[in-house]
Parts: sequence; structure tokens; C-alpha cells
Amino acid sequence: MEEKKVEQPQQHTQAQLINMPIPKAYTNGYNIKLSLSDLIITFHQNGQPFLVMNMSFITAKSLMQEIEKALKSFETNSGVLVPDMKTIAESISKATSKKEG
Repeated sequence: MEEKKVEQPQQHTQAQLINMPIPKAYTNGYNIKLSLSDLIITFHQNGQPFLVMNMSFITAKSLMQEIEKALKSFETNSGVLVPDMKTIAESISKATSKKEG
């Protein structure tokens, strides 16, 4: 039986990607919904939705693993732990209740 090779997408440098004529976006929020076959992410910018991205569960899981790997590398190399939104919200809530109390 002949073995088929899975082609990997071409990897580009950060400089190449910045200069490519492809859409670029910044997000500081998101919402995730599920269908029976896909994951749907609505990206937000300052509280306003601006992009909806659908992807397969396989792609979503692979993306999650790569993002986790990149963040762990950043935290290890910088010595800075990146907090998540829940942690930040809890810290702000505690600080606000101390000021009020």
C-alpha cells in the first residue's frame, strides 16, 4: 500500500505575512458557539463584533494547541505570566470592593 503524505501549509516569516496582501485584524474579545460539525468564533474589537470565523473541530483543536504552545513559550522566555480575562475581571472586582468597603 502506498503511503500518502499530508502537505503542510507553507510557513511564512512574520515580515512576509505583514507585507502580504491579505486581510489583517486585531481582536480584544470573542464569543464561541458550536454547531454539530463546526466551531464558530465571533471576534470583537472594543466590544463590537467585526469578524465571524467558522472552522472544523479538528482545525479548532489544532489551533488551540498551537496558541497554547506559543503562549507557554512567551511566558517561559519572558518570565511574565499572561492572565486570562476571568483573572483580570476577578482582580478588578476585588480592588473595587476594597475601595467601596
